[in-house]
Amino acid sequence: MRMILFSIPLFLSVICIKAQTINATGSWSVSVPSNTISEPGNDYDMSLTSMANQTMLDITMATTISWRVDVHKQDSFWNAFLTLWIHKTGDGMGTSESSILPIGLTPYLQVSNLGQLFFAGTSNHANIPIQYEIRGLSVLIPASTYETVIIYTITEY
Repeated sequence: MRMILFSIPLFLSVICIKAQTINATGSWSVSVPSNTISEPGNDYDMSLTSMANQTMLDITMATTISWRVDVHKQDSFWNAFLTLWIHKTGDGMGTSESSILPIGLTPYLQVSNLGQLFFAGTSNHANIPIQYEIRGLSVLIPASTYETVIIYTITEY
């Protein structure tokens, strides 16, 4: 039986200046059973999507200052034909003096091995829901367990 397993553990990186923290809760592990391939020899177009709140981010700031969250991945064992996409599905809960940009649902962003801006805001925010999608699945990708780590970095500015 052909099976492809994916595991996306989450780590976070915090640059500590004036006591800001980011906490990521959740991980995603999914398998692709062989019966998803309908006909031998044919490629199939399929993507795997996590729950809308697969990861919850909490951001805590010592003062009401602006911050940004960057995201990148660090591959443990990954096939170059697979792409990982991420987006924010909501704003979570902020304090009265907080803000988050962009507001609401963001478009999917392809996560690369280089850090890139994911979203920004001010002050504290809790329970920011994050969703993932894996694209590029193919019968040409060998059956194996693929793993990458998502790293969130918060920086004040």
